[in-house]
Amino acid sequence: MSRFVESALMLALALVLAACGSDGSAGGDADASDARGARDGVDSCGDLASRPDQGPAPDIAPDATPTGHLEFVDAFGDDQQPCSGVDTCVLLVTSEASRKLAVRWVPDAGEAENVAITFAFVDDPQGQGDLAAGTVYTDATGYAATTLKVASYAACVPVPSRFSIRARVHGAAEPGLTFDVRAEPNVDDLLTVAFAYYGDEVLDGVTVDLYGSDLPAAATLSCAGLDPYALPTASYEIGPVSPSQVAKLPCFAGLEDGTPRFYTIVARGELADGTLVAFGCNDTEGKVDPTAPPANVVVMLEDLAQTGDLRIQFVLGADVAVPLNTYSVSLSLAEAVDCLTDDPLAPIDPADIVAGPYTVPSAENTVQFPGLLANETYAVRVTAEGPDGTPAAAGCLDDITVGPDALTTVEVTLHPIP
Repeated sequence: MSRFVESALMLALALVLAACGSDGSAGGDADASDARGARDGVDSCGDLASRPDQGPAPDIAPDATPTGHLEFVDAFGDDQQPCSGVDTCVLLVTSEASRKLAVRWVPDAGEAENVAITFAFVDDPQGQGDLAAGTVYTDATGYAATTLKVASYAACVPVPSRFSIRARVHGAAEPGLTFDVRAEPNVDDLLTVAFAYYGDEVLDGVTVDLYGSDLPAAATLSCAGLDPYALPTASYEIGPVSPSQVAKLPCFAGLEDGTPRFYTIVARGELADGTLVAFGCNDTEGKVDPTAPPANVVVMLEDLAQTGDLRIQFVLGADVAVPLNTYSVSLSLAEAVDCLTDDPLAPIDPADIVAGPYTVPSAENTVQFPGLLANETYAVRVTAEGPDGTPAAAGCLDDITVGPDALTTVEVTLHPIP
């Protein structure tokens, strides 16, 4: 070998060592995200074959993308929801803990082994997570895993971390699978809040609001009369946390003198899309005493009555030959009216009337009923007066269902009264 070639090889080796370090780790001035590992899901310098989770590096052409699908190894998440057949699985972890993230590659055809799987943070706003490896290779059964390490919490962090890690086949177009990680501080707490919920919704998260003035006096905010949709500004907010987790707050302001503080505790349960569907409040047990054991409070969450708006539009049938002056509109529960058999002029029992009767000028061919209970079935009866002031036309519908958080619009066709 010529001295020139030997020198060139030595120079190339020196550049590699300078970039990656003699131990295979990233060298040079790595930024904070590189130091946490696998920020983009791909290790640029690590020796994949040397890591126990990764297996041997495969001999795959750069443009060879396998076809098939990923699935979670665990059948259920820590929230007891199924992970089979879905693209998101929930993990509940504590700070300073490690957790295996495992998936399985199911090929459409061919071998399941030596397929490159990347694990990457989708979001981690508090920088709590770290991955042992960003790229791993499947074994003969299609199994691939990496290890998540959750960092310790700084003092007085009231909000448990929530971040996502996505596993996908390297180079594939499919979105892959998402681990929804919810980490809580492993610290001594002055107050913990657990939840009891027996409602009909599948809660994705619960946010806890604490109301107090940091003054040595009983909580002044009463649960009675609180509007879940218009709450005042909270002294502290924790979460959202999983309904099966415990919300924790390790420290409060103003406890230096050892005097207890009192707080009203509000819990808000939401769906995955952020819709508020459950609510709970406790204004008697939120005592924070630095000289006593932690206060462990359970808040009962109950389903909120969902509401929606209803708009009725009046349509004249072709057989209505006289001009109409005014409409009289009544809304009742569906079981109180039978449009097929009822006399359109017969009075409705006032106990069954939800709203009305309203008088609407003929120039306004609509009427709106706000704030109705959603998913309830209603009936509407409309009568219209002719030029002489006597009822001339009528219409009826008895199968109207109002959707939650929506405006439901229906048409009622009027026909002459026989």
